[in-house]
Amino acid sequence: RGAPGTYVDVDFINLSQILADNGLVWSSSSQLRWGQEDNFPATSATASDGLTIDDVEVYEVPDFDLETVGITSLADGRALTSTELTATETVTAEITNVGLDSAYAFNAVLWLDGAVVATEAVNDTLLRGDTLTYTFTATLDLSAVGTYDVRVYTDWNIDENNLNDTIQQIVRH
Repeated sequence: RGAPGTYVDVDFINLSQILADNGLVWSSSSQLRWGQEDNFPATSATASDGLTIDDVEVYEVPDFDLETVGITSLADGRALTSTELTATETVTAEITNVGLDSAYAFNAVLWLDGAVVATEAVNDTLLRGDTLTYTFTATLDLSAVGTYDVRVYTDWNIDENNLNDTIQQIVRH
């Protein structure tokens, strides 16, 4: 709970743990319901007061799931200035283990404008919740003026959720 008048941002709520803490388990008749009490309903046409919940997804956390969180090393550049991009731009990405079990022996793939530039073996072990900052040994040639589509993704044959494996960054030069 936040202080009165403040918002609380929640990344996730472990419903299985809440049920277990209350001696309950999921079943085919389990239901989720949110309620809100205040002066006006959150959907009132004449007042905006209360609670709004959107984009709710209920799923079982997979045992094996890597998420590529971001590309942290690239920024837009401008030719003939101190921010000019080069033919050897380093790419660093953050990869998080969001699965229940440890992640190990996977590949990090670097992609530029529709083509794979490098597939590199990552031999680190990531425990649940760990984030790895990975720097590719391969570099990108971003020296020409233009717009580049850079993507990084993980390639792990036992990953159970491929929807969060890829991150994209558009770089302008």
